[in-house]
Amino acid sequence: MENAKPKPNFKGAGEFDPINSTYKHQIYLINGKILTGYSKSKYYAEKQDKIVLLEDIVLRLYNKGYLQPDKTKEIVFYSIDTLTRQSEEVITLTPKDYSFGSNPKFTLNERLCQFFKRFYIQLNERKFITKDIKHRPITQHEQQIFDLTRKRFATIEQLHEFVLKQFQNGYPQGLVMGFYDQYRSKWLSNSY
Repeated sequence: MENAKPKPNFKGAGEFDPINSTYKHQIYLINGKILTGYSKSKYYAEKQDKIVLLEDIVLRLYNKGYLQPDKTKEIVFYSIDTLTRQSEEVITLTPKDYSFGSNPKFTLNERLCQFFKRFYIQLNERKFITKDIKHRPITQHEQQIFDLTRKRFATIEQLHEFVLKQFQNGYPQGLVMGFYDQYRSKWLSNSY
């Protein structure tokens, strides 16, 4: 047992915070056991970027061997509403494939779709390079720039100008186009 990893001994190590977590996951093992985990550890903050948070959990579970066909049937991820504490299925992962729940907030999220598509391509090819599939977190400044909570553009042309400017500023295509699609459908859906 010389090569066994030492158990972490920091405060709250291995303790989940189900009350303040954004996500919950249930791992259905081949032997019939069900393991439940959450996205937040006690005493530590979650990542602000909830897509990268979910990506990190998936990669951590993969690295711990939970997507091996001889170990796991499926892993189901749920989002937890902070006010009602109700859970809603986000995605189900199996060792061979994945399927989204029914909420368009997740099924139409370009970053999330890209991640799982790339994740399963690499998983099925048995060639895994984490940096090739994982997104970088969106900063607070970028969240302000790509804010969808208020109407800022009166016409589709103004939105196009904004998008072109963000490409010139060097923002990633997925981030900019995701904003464009969501903004257009939320605020300008009657303007085509």
